[in-house]
Amino acid sequence: MTLDTATLLGLALKDDEIARCQAMPYRDYLKTHWWNFIHDRTIKRSNGECELCQDAAATEAHHTTYERIGCERPDDMVAMCRRCHQHVTSNGLDKLTRGDLLRKRRQIMHSPEFSRGWGRF
Repeated sequence: MTLDTATLLGLALKDDEIARCQAMPYRDYLKTHWWNFIHDRTIKRSNGECELCQDAAATEAHHTTYERIGCERPDDMVAMCRRCHQHVTSNGLDKLTRGDLLRKRRQIMHSPEFSRGWGRF
């Protein structure tokens, strides 16, 4: 299969944009149009509902890996409310895959650590 010049140029530009996103500090990446697209796509996929507690509006998109910054796959992301996102990142659950987080959802929601976090937000 041969690719035309326009397709090759588009792929090169995409690769350049991915490299630029990966080279910038994470906080700067979160200000890019690409991150806004990833964030919105993640929230939309969950119909605006937190995928962890399934009880609150999802307002945040959680990365399960930082390996693909700039070219995140849908499975790299989980839509969460602020409370659940804070709980996941504060209790060592941030390295779990999307599948593992969703499989362990009930266990996480009923953990003593999660219950204690109610007053913090």
